[in-house]
Amino acid sequence: MEKIDLSKAIAPMKGVDDLVEEAIDSLRADKKVYAYISETLRLSMGEVKANLPALLDYQEDVNYCAHCPGLSKCAKATPCFVLKLEKVDGILYRHLDPCEKKSEAEDFASRYILRDFPDAYAAATLKNVEPSRTSRTPALKRMADIAHGETEDWVYLIGNRGAGKSYLLAAFANSFSKKKAPVAYADTAALIDKLKELNIKDKTEYGRLFDELVSCPLLVLDDFGNEFKSEFVFASILFPLINERAKAKKATAFASDFSISDIYLMYKDKVGVPRARQLSELLKSFCKKEFDVSGVSLH
Repeated sequence: MEKIDLSKAIAPMKGVDDLVEEAIDSLRADKKVYAYISETLRLSMGEVKANLPALLDYQEDVNYCAHCPGLSKCAKATPCFVLKLEKVDGILYRHLDPCEKKSEAEDFASRYILRDFPDAYAAATLKNVEPSRTSRTPALKRMADIAHGETEDWVYLIGNRGAGKSYLLAAFANSFSKKKAPVAYADTAALIDKLKELNIKDKTEYGRLFDELVSCPLLVLDDFGNEFKSEFVFASILFPLINERAKAKKATAFASDFSISDIYLMYKDKVGVPRARQLSELLKSFCKKEFDVSGVSLH
């Protein structure tokens, strides 16, 4: 059997003092962490040594968050929380707080009753929508005027698929909800289906949601015109919802593949001329005009 020279194969074990000094050196080399220890916590060297495990945990936490993989991929033991250190009467305390991104996400979620647009639109606002296209500018102005309380008119966007109607209304809803919330952004077909089911199975929940949708500061109805059409849906859900918002002068916005005249024709065959005309006249009265944003996609 071959002999092994252990003196060469295994490095001498470092002493505890050496390990402590190496750890302190790593803290000194980390500018952000060192500034926090020395300027915010104002720890003496003795306090640093006494609290070294907590300080190293803090350093690890800070450096992990500096390369954040995103909320859904956070691999911390307590995902989406950050370690905080606080010195009180000479004692260092540690606690966990929601990270900035988690807090922002929770704040964003709290501003919506319903939100049927993709997460990719969450950062969209009226300020960061490019206004240069002529077809887009009047619509942006109407939405800005509504957000600033300068008009009670509604918004009705039409245009080809992919023109960015949904994105524009998401930007509008995000901007509006920073001032007044909660708001609702709904895919019209999905909302009608949900309300129809609740109307049959759970009258209490139906009444609660309907009242919320009537009274919320802004309701966006996306893909308007592609919802299921019947006398029951029209008389019990769709028209009462829009009409009550009109009476209350609540901001309402629509995105559709169809003009208001098209909406009239589609509903005329389902609910009759008088009711269809009632809807179209209400839309024309509050929207005043349609904004055609056809063209190149915004995103």
